Amino acid sequence: MAGLRGTLLEVLEEMVEATEAAGTHVQNFHTEGVDHFEGVDHFEGVDHFEGVDHFEIALDPSKPMAGIDALMHVHETIRTVAVRRGFKATFAVQPTLTGALYARNGSHVHISLNPPECADNFLAGILGKIAPLCAVGMANFDIRKINDGHWELRCVDATANMYLFLAVTIAAGLDGINEAKALTWKDLDQFPLDMAPEELSKHGIVEGMPASLRASVSALRIDENVRGWMGSVMHNQYVAMKTVEVNTWIHMSHQDRARKSSC
Repeated sequence: MAGLRGTLLEVLEEMVEATEAAGTHVQNFHTEGVDHFEGVDHFEGVDHFEGVDHFEIALDPSKPMAGIDALMHVHETIRTVAVRRGFKATFAVQPTLTGALYARNGSHVHISLNPPECADNFLAGILGKIAPLCAVGMANFDIRKINDGHWELRCVDATANMYLFLAVTIAAGLDGINEAKALTWKDLDQFPLDMAPEELSKHGIVEGMPASLRASVSALRIDENVRGWMGSVMHNQYVAMKTVEVNTWIHMSHQDRARKSSC
């Protein structure tokens, strides 16, 4: 936070203090990027803006349900403090309509096994269902290994139902353990986009992440395992809802999508 001074830092510290006071411990907080937006060089009431308006607050690890409950409370805490200080805090995927294309929000989830037994089987189960999982999370992002039995799931954002996403993800991982699924994918030491298909194949990667919501919803529609984990009623209703979403948003411009989801 050394590069951040003035009102923004004060507001962020107030958000963290309120979160701690409510019983949720914050591991760390920091700026997530420096983005300069066309025609925007300051916000009213901000001492020194310089394009820094994108932050990450990392919470302590906890059990799945308790962790998601805490996340929901933190979202409301952040919004409340922001409004009180004259700002609008948003978790929208891409809240800005101008400027840097990559000024985007995520809501990455860390998941770990304790102890990390059968970690490869667990991960194999998740990777084997990554296409339908993206329909309840977010298409086009990856999973990163942090340590043995500890991963960062980047294929989800704040528009997702985090309870549903984590429930299906854990179910896929447990299925991998129960079925003793082999992990055929090897760790990469560089971004897959920088690698040729032949190189990816040597690492056991022959199919990419879903490139769109339409592709992931199509995968979810036909996956009987995920249908069983979700229950047929929820599965059918969720697929129907997402199909409407796909068919509606495909006719909207990028700017209209950003404006619609800026919440």
